[in-house]
Parts: sequence; C-alpha cells; structure tokens
Amino acid sequence: MKSLILSFVLFLGLGSTYSQSTYFPLIETGKTWHVLDGGFGGYATNTFKVEGDTLINQENFKILYRSNEEFPINWDKHGYIREDDNKKVYYSPFHTNDTIFNEPTLVYDFGVEIHDTLTITSFAYNYPNEIDIVIDAIDSILIDGEYRRKINYVCGDWSYDDNFWIEGIGSNNGLIEPGFYCYIVCPTIELLCVKEESNVIYHNEYYEDCYIVGVDETAISKQQFLVYPIPAKNDIYITHRTNTGADVIFELYNLESEVIIQKRMINFNTTAINISNLKEGLYLYRIIDNTDMIQNGKVIIKK
Repeated sequence: MKSLILSFVLFLGLGSTYSQSTYFPLIETGKTWHVLDGGFGGYATNTFKVEGDTLINQENFKILYRSNEEFPINWDKHGYIREDDNKKVYYSPFHTNDTIFNEPTLVYDFGVEIHDTLTITSFAYNYPNEIDIVIDAIDSILIDGEYRRKINYVCGDWSYDDNFWIEGIGSNNGLIEPGFYCYIVCPTIELLCVKEESNVIYHNEYYEDCYIVGVDETAISKQQFLVYPIPAKNDIYITHRTNTGADVIFELYNLESEVIIQKRMINFNTTAINISNLKEGLYLYRIIDNTDMIQNGKVIIKK
C-alpha cells in the first residue's frame, strides 16, 4: 500500500515561529491505532480505541481498549487517557482492581515549541518509563487532505533520529509508547496505521499492511554477537564478543521471510555488510552455525 503521507517542511528549526489555525485532537472515538509489537517470539499487531468515560482526580478520561485480533471483536480495557484544552495528553494504565487508578502522567504536549525541554512518560507494555526530551524540529505533514503539526524530538545521546509526534495521529511508536527507542533498542514497537471509522488516514510507509503477525523471532538468553548500528544507513557491522570460534553465516531477511543477504563470517572477525541498496524499514537477521541458529534479532534501515 502506498503511503498516504506527503511531508512538507515549513522551517528547519532556526528559530522560526510555527503557526496553524486548526488543531487536530488526538483522542477521539471512532479512531483506531494499529501498533506493531515486535517482541522476541514473534510479531503481533495491537489495535487501540477509546470509548466511554471515567473520572480520575475529578477529570474526565476516555477509556482505552486494546485487541490483538485482525478484525477486533474482543476488547480488553487497557487504561485511561485524556487530552486537555492546552493540547496536553495524560495517561493512566489499567489496574487489575478497576476501582484503583494510577496517577496520570504526561504523554504528549502538542503545544511545544522549538528547543523546549520536557519530561514525558512512555507506556510500552503499560509500564511507565520517564524520558527527558528536547524538541529539535517542527514540520508540517499532509494527512487526509490537511496539514498537521509534526514534532520531532531527541532524547539524550541516543542515536535514533526519527522520534516524532503528529497531531491527531500519535507517535512513531504508537499511541501511548512515544520515545520507546529512547530506552529500549529491541524489540520493536512501531505505529503501522491510524484509521477513522475504518478509513486509513495515516499509514507507516515502511510497512505494507496495517496488521502484521508471525515472523518467528526466538528469544536468545545471551547475545554472542553485536549487530550495529541501529538504525543503520549504509552498513551494518557484526562483531563477536570474544572474537574466537568457528565460521558462522549471517542472514538478513525481510518480513516475508525472504533471505536478501547471506554472508559467511570468517573466524568471527568483525564483518561489514553494505545495505545501501536496501529500502528503509524493518528487517530481521539470524546467525547460524551449520544448521543451528545461535542468534537472531532485528535491523532498522533508515536513510
């Protein structure tokens, strides 16, 4: 599926003032978020929606539901989310005792400006992780025929340079997981699509579908090899932690399980593999000794 997105840069972070007359709220009923969860053991897609209301600290919150079905029928209560008049979004994860509420924390602030610093909370797997971020660019992106604010940010010394929020859409890591790559390298959490009343208004251009499952990725208790950098641009490097041992084979394959690169590593020396001819997106790798797999994982290519 071709992307429905056309990005148009309004300024390059040189102190210009961004202006937009229309604000696109994030939290709306009738909207669904489709998020790829690339955990060790396989890939699944979680779908989120908001329905109903509840009170937390005398403030009205929408109830967030989640399903992992391709055509969701069964929904589990996942948490509570609220967007205020100041363009800030707060979230409280679901407690097994539905009469107890966790203190809501800030997930987004769509009113930020260039160079602002703030602390947000990411809720991968519904567990809170505080992240200090700096807003380094604000662009405009065309979605469903209208321009919306796209906010790029950096977090500490982390090299991943494509963290962003989009008004009315969420983050590159999903609805409640912004900044996931600021504190976890692997597995993968990526926003695939956002729909309004079943109509796709946002589609992640790195992926073909809004629903992905399967692609076996077995958990490895001890990683023998370093595969870096993540994300990669022109080359990836594979280094054995002890630099001793027999020859092994490195295989890189796409989400359709097609092997696209196969390279023998001699005496476990550091091996460089050129990936400049590959498209951006998520790829999987495995390292095998004869027919036995000794490690696998993911590679993100970002041009």
